[in-house]
Amino acid sequence: MVPVVNLILFSGWRYHLIKNMVEGEKDILPEAKIISFFKHGIILWCVAILYLIIPMVLIFSVGSGVGGSIMEFGTWVLGTATQDPNTIATDKMLANQASDFAIRLTMEMIWLIVSIPILSTGLARYAITGKISTLLNVPANAMYAVKYMGAHIMMWIFKIFMIIFVGITTSLLVASVFLAIFAPMFGLCVYYWSTGFELGHLAERIKLDMTNNPDDKDSPSLIGVSAVAKNEVEVVTDK
Repeated sequence: MVPVVNLILFSGWRYHLIKNMVEGEKDILPEAKIISFFKHGIILWCVAILYLIIPMVLIFSVGSGVGGSIMEFGTWVLGTATQDPNTIATDKMLANQASDFAIRLTMEMIWLIVSIPILSTGLARYAITGKISTLLNVPANAMYAVKYMGAHIMMWIFKIFMIIFVGITTSLLVASVFLAIFAPMFGLCVYYWSTGFELGHLAERIKLDMTNNPDDKDSPSLIGVSAVAKNEVEVVTDK
């Protein structure tokens, strides 16, 4: 349970780090707002799971689907046990299972490669607007992800080197025995800090783009206009 809570809190902390960078704060390190960390962390993890579950359901319904694969395997086991002559040959059954699994795994990997930049862009835009609808706006997030694909590729390359660094460092911590307990926390800190910093720079570029794009309904300039209009209505109502 504790590792799950840590992941949620770190996600919320990274959101605030990106937000502070976008808003031009001198001290970009977030203040200790545990409740806010937890709230935004929950939102981000729920959306991330949503991004993965819906395509996964579609992918695993390919061909005869998972239920069909299980049924085929069960029929083969029963037929083999009863020596039914109409039972599918073992090699054919294994070939069918392997083929279905390979197709689904390939589709899932392709979706992961495509969805991670979209989700990362959504996180950056969410930090700009603070609106969950921005995080869920897949078409707009995909558009910005494609526009800044170069930045995402560089972040992937950076992640590879970071994972190698974290792997080596945590191995040394584990090897020391006494510091082994700090290895997981060290890895999480490095990962969320580094990715948050990279996404913060991406968010700054996207914010400028959104501000200059009148067609973007999530544009910070439009959000500012809406806020001003709301305040004016409240003033008139008070009078």
